[in-house]
Amino acid sequence: MAGETSRGLRVCLRHMALLRRPPPLIASLQNTRSFSSIREVKRRGLIWKTLLGFSVGVPVAAGVHYAASEPRDRRRTKILIQGITRFCRSLSVGLSISGDYWWTTNVSLRGQDESSTSYVSAMSACHQRAAECMVRGATRNGGIYIKLGQGLCSFNHLLPPEYIRTLQVLEDKALSRRCREVDALFQEDFSKTPDQIFKSFDPEPIAAASLAQVHRAELFDGTPVAVKVRKVNV
Repeated sequence: MAGETSRGLRVCLRHMALLRRPPPLIASLQNTRSFSSIREVKRRGLIWKTLLGFSVGVPVAAGVHYAASEPRDRRRTKILIQGITRFCRSLSVGLSISGDYWWTTNVSLRGQDESSTSYVSAMSACHQRAAECMVRGATRNGGIYIKLGQGLCSFNHLLPPEYIRTLQVLEDKALSRRCREVDALFQEDFSKTPDQIFKSFDPEPIAAASLAQVHRAELFDGTPVAVKVRKVNV
């Protein structure tokens, strides 16, 4: 009787061990999941390393190329970068103005009478904000953007008076370039400085427009001339 009890106990213990041990299929699935998770972690790590390499390597390569390029190529690269920056800034200005008008007309003034004093006052304030935003964008972009802003002042029969009054400040925003920028442009085009080409050259412009500026100079034979220098980023 004791022997039978002992054999039965061993059988029960063996059965319990078998029950505790996961089936082969479940163990295989667990191993597959662990391998999949490891591969996923490695793949994510590879993606992050690739992104980090691009974010560091591309600017470094671009900087090395810019430093090793000729002055004319540097100016072209600079103009390209500035052009992209101006485009993004202009897009931001346009979206800001559009969003302001949409919020004012569809939320702030929704359901109000267009002939009411509050409606007219709110729309006038919206026009003023939009015009000031355009002036800030044109001033920062410079060049042709200032020229366009100056041209908009002549559309007084189409634009609200807030635009005309605000955009008029662009008439005096034709910024002059610094002396070293003028020297750099002469070096790129003639491989000489203004002092080597003219007997005298006044670095201060006597007139400045959006796309160029005029300097007073004198030839070596004593003839006074006016030198028109286009802006570096044109």
